[in-house]
Parts: sequence; structure tokens; C-alpha cells
Amino acid sequence: MNLISNLFKNKREHSLVIEEIGNHFEVTYARIDAAGKEIFIRKRKKTKNLNRLKKPFFLLDKLVLALGSSRATTIESSVYLRRSKPNEIINEAELDHMIFRGLWEFLNHYRSWAAKKMSVADIDLVLANIEIKDVGLGTHRVFNPLGFKGPDFFLRLRGTFVPRAMLETINRFQSWTKYLAVVEDAGIVSATIPEPVDLAVHSDNAKTVVFSLAEAERLYLKEIPWGLMNIITAVSRIFGSDEETARLILNQYLEGRVSKRFDRLIRGAVNKEFKALLGHLASIYNKAKRKSRPNIHFNFRFTIKPPLLLFGGSKMKLMNFVKWLELQGYSIETGHGDAFNQKTQQNTLALLMHVYQYPHYDFLNQMLRRRAKWLIANP
Repeated sequence: MNLISNLFKNKREHSLVIEEIGNHFEVTYARIDAAGKEIFIRKRKKTKNLNRLKKPFFLLDKLVLALGSSRATTIESSVYLRRSKPNEIINEAELDHMIFRGLWEFLNHYRSWAAKKMSVADIDLVLANIEIKDVGLGTHRVFNPLGFKGPDFFLRLRGTFVPRAMLETINRFQSWTKYLAVVEDAGIVSATIPEPVDLAVHSDNAKTVVFSLAEAERLYLKEIPWGLMNIITAVSRIFGSDEETARLILNQYLEGRVSKRFDRLIRGAVNKEFKALLGHLASIYNKAKRKSRPNIHFNFRFTIKPPLLLFGGSKMKLMNFVKWLELQGYSIETGHGDAFNQKTQQNTLALLMHVYQYPHYDFLNQMLRRRAKWLIANP
């Protein structure tokens, strides 16, 4: 009996993360031992066509489909409701009704906004995922409201909208796994940051997306036309070279294999481009008329480090999911396949582990899924 018990305790879950990055997808196979706090990255590969991915021979435990902001919108927001009979205890029928009301308020508030963000008609927008992340009465959080009294009830919901055109792909992956999470890539990474933060900034090759992480709601804020290509273009202008040559020069600079003069020229161009990014961000929070500078976390999906002179203040930090996981006692191992760069592939770790965040409101989410099931259309 003890042997069987130990086998279940030490069970590693098989997980798959599919991330949309620009014009391709990065696929990561991993095994997660949540109880033993072990993350083992087994394999990474890239593809431009999801149809080329082969279904695993066994049923996965978890699959995370992380889409770009043009094909998914993940929103986390609190819904506040007044009870008509605050002195009576909450029974299951009332709880089910309040969850239904909360779901409709969430949909009515964000559906049109999400459709506009992704440039689709309201009728072509569907709900891919919805879950309860927090619940309470008045100012008190409760794990299960059944049997409690109070005039004010709140739910914190996290939902993901996608265009109807994505449903065929989603349904295909649904058959691969016991649990499928469809999310907005940078949105869920932003929501997973375990520190106080106002803005989360994600920069890749061609663009930067900014997310607002206010107490009331967490959602996409703006896209900025700034990325690694801005730095490469600046280097190419210095040397009058094409893009490929500029990349080679930049790599030599990063490896410390350029002259002092070239180092000074390239460093100046790099710093100027990072200043331009900060200028874009300043225009965003100045427009919001904030009383103080926001806490900003940056996620650069490339190896060029931002200058400490600009990014070294207490209000600006680089995302470090490796550090945050290690502080929780997790170990991270990598196996064969494409190299896994823990510094530039922070997203993958966040996406892998966000499904293990606690608490899990299983009973309440069963009610929510029953209410939301008919809203998730079939292709």
C-alpha cells in the first residue's frame, strides 16, 4: 500500500506548452512534479504550422495554448454583486445564481472591447476559458461562500476570448489532454507575476505589448511598434549594412569581440533605442495622470540587456520567473532537444506553472463551467 501511495505522490505530470511568437510557434514538452517541486524541460521545437504537430501517443495531463494578442484576449476582473437577502445564509441555489450573474456581467462588460481589440465582429467572438480566481463576502475572502451571510458578494474571474476561427484548432488540442488552457500569451504571464506591479511590458523581435495590472482588472493596454528590430536597424544605419550583417555585428558586440570604438558606437545606439521605449511608456502613464510613477516589470525576449542606468531603479524590474520559482523551492532541469534559455524564455516557465497556482476553487468552477458551457460554441 505504501509503495502505491508513493508512486502517486511522485507522479510527474506531462505538460505541453504551445506559444505563438511572431510568425511561428514554439512548442515545449515538460514534466512537472508539483509535489516534489521539480520542473523538467524535455524538448523544445519550432513550427510555423500547428497542423504539423503530431498528437502524443498518450493523453497529456495539461496543455497550454498561448496565443498572441491578436488571436486571444485574457482578462482578469472582479465582479461585485448585491444580495437581496443579506441576513440569510447562502445556499447552493443562490450561489449558482450569483455565479451566473457574475458571468453575464463579465461578458457584457468585456465582450465588445475584446472583439474590437482583435478586429473581429462581436458575433465572431467566443469564450475559450473562464475560471474563478477569488471569491468573497464584503471585504472577507472565503474559499466556499455556502453557509455564510453578508450583503455584498464578489467574484474575481479570469476569462479568455478568441475569434471563432480558432475553435477548430482548440477542439483539436482538446482531444490531446485532460486539461486545456487557452490563454493570451503575455496576458497570462503578466497576471502570474508574484510581486506588486502596475504595468507589464513584453518586447519581442518586432513589437512591445503593455498590460495594465490594476487591482480592479488585469488586461491588455497597448501595443508599441518597438522591438529587437529597432536595435538591429540602428546598428545597420551606423555601419551602412544590411539586416543580416547588422545581426552578426550585434552578436560580436554581445560577445565582446569588437573594438573599443565600435563598442562605444553600438552601446550608444542600443541605449538610445531603450530610451525610446521608455519614452513610449512615459506617454502611456502620463496620459493616465498617475500621482506616482508605476511599478513596471519588463520581459525582453532577446539577449540584449537593457542599460542599468535606465532600468536600475526600484520602480523598474526585469521579470525573473526562474528566481521566483527557485524561491518557492522549485528546481528546473533541461533535457535533450533545442536549448532552453531560462533568461529569454521566461514566458514558458510562467505558462507551465500558472495552472498550478492556488487556491483552486474546484466546486465553484464546476458551477461556472456548467453555466458557461453553452457559451463556448462549436466550429
